[in-house]
Amino acid sequence: MTPRRFPDRKISETLLDFAEPIVALLGPQPSQGRLTEALQVAITIWNAIVLDAVEQGSEHMDRVRKALGSHWEVNPAIRIPVERRHQFFADDMRVISTMASPRWGC
Repeated sequence: MTPRRFPDRKISETLLDFAEPIVALLGPQPSQGRLTEALQVAITIWNAIVLDAVEQGSEHMDRVRKALGSHWEVNPAIRIPVERRHQFFADDMRVISTMASPRWGC
């Protein structure tokens, strides 16, 4: 098995790039609370996709879908990052911890 090569880019930079469409939905000057919520959604989706890939299943994204109800696929805050993760970040298998940034209040 070939070891995975981690990207050279910091995970925080990758997260902000990944979450940009979600943050854009908040408007030009979102509150700190709304921004934190958007980033938490992005992190949850990111990690669920990574964990499902590692475990070769769908349990984590199934939990996300269940928590969001039957309309998750039409919700752009969910649909866009899922598509974006697969399209632009598929090779990045790092898990994101909210503990890394005390500014988020986690």
